[in-house]
Amino acid sequence: MNPLFSLLSLGLLIAAASTGQAAPDTRVYELRIYTVLPGRMPAMLARFRDHTCKLFEKHGMENIGYWTPMDAKDGAGEKLVYLLGYPSREAAKKSWAEFSKDPDWIAARTASEADGKIVAKVESTFLNATDYSPAIRVSSAGPRVFELRTYVTPAGKLPALHARFRDHTRVFFTHYGMTNIAYWVPSDADKGAD
Repeated sequence: MNPLFSLLSLGLLIAAASTGQAAPDTRVYELRIYTVLPGRMPAMLARFRDHTCKLFEKHGMENIGYWTPMDAKDGAGEKLVYLLGYPSREAAKKSWAEFSKDPDWIAARTASEADGKIVAKVESTFLNATDYSPAIRVSSAGPRVFELRTYVTPAGKLPALHARFRDHTRVFFTHYGMTNIAYWVPSDADKGAD
């Protein structure tokens, strides 16, 4: 139960907020983590703020949230963590193909890299919402602190972890002043789907 990142919402970007959920969330989510080259974080944040977020929306990607780690041990100043939503995996693939060829994106990337490359590494994990996850909606709730937790279970124990969160843990989190934002499992086996 160790946190992977403690995350701080970027006030100028979009934050995630929870609401009640009437129907299962069938969207596909993509968690992306960019490791940024030393000294290039301001250029990265400006590129997202001024261009990338709008271009994602143009190509059918839903901006869910953008964060930077608070602590050095988690990559403060070196990592950008964000979450996108799509109607399906096929829609995600199509959106990325169109985005990568967009002349506005190519111009923004070229201009932002005039002083050198920005990104050293990109990690991507596709996620599915659990049946007990609150619905995600985009909100500008203002600056808040977020914590991303990753739980890894022994083989065959994921259903028990789901039951514990579904039946107990979320209630305790709320009782102690924590907001349940969302719960996901990776879509792909090589990313820990089981």
